[in-house]
Amino acid sequence: MRSILIVIFIAVFVIVTLPVVLILSLVRRKNEKKAERAAHACICFAFKVIGFLAGVRLTVNGLENVPDDKPVLYIGNHRSFFDILVTYPLCKLPTTYVAKSEVQHIPFFGIWGVLIRAIFFDRNNAKDSVKMILDCTARLNDDTSVFIFPEGTRNKNEDQKQLLEFHNGSFKMAVKSGAPVIPVAISHSVDVWEAHSPWVRSTKVTVSYGKPVYIKELDRDTQKNIGSYMRDKIIEMLD
Repeated sequence: MRSILIVIFIAVFVIVTLPVVLILSLVRRKNEKKAERAAHACICFAFKVIGFLAGVRLTVNGLENVPDDKPVLYIGNHRSFFDILVTYPLCKLPTTYVAKSEVQHIPFFGIWGVLIRAIFFDRNNAKDSVKMILDCTARLNDDTSVFIFPEGTRNKNEDQKQLLEFHNGSFKMAVKSGAPVIPVAISHSVDVWEAHSPWVRSTKVTVSYGKPVYIKELDRDTQKNIGSYMRDKIIEMLD
């Protein structure tokens, strides 16, 4: 029943908001940030409704660690599509999510992803990866936070603490912009849907935010292995 309700809601949302999409597309040509703010409000509403219909019982820890007055680079573990649904409404400032290029072609996510200025890139294209880092750096310098999953893909290991390796390149944007890095540990999101697809089940999901990390303040060895350093932090938070 939950799966059916979610499908119905998404279908209705897409149909009802078609005029909104057209209007925001026109506004975006003149004022991209204004269109982004309006799209952000619409997506937050949609994600909250989907979470409610899915029966997600959300617990949030450490949100006070996220600064209110400056953009940050969120770094999270990734096991489920619901990772985005539960974290996006919690972002304090306008936030750009980084996603693989395939997501752009998914109905609903693709259209609204453009409006909220998500960055889509081809993980197998070196030039595209460099452009993604430059675009994210520009967003951070323009008072927009960035959320990235440095594992590069959804982790399908049974043990949620057995994370994939974090790509060091994911942190270059924080070095270039000077933005603090916020580790985000997401627990049990896979149990909402992927663990028993195609059915959705009510699940308790926990999102924990760690204290800000300023990469330039770390010693050279830690900076050189920043991916492993942040990966270990998130594993500790998952405990």
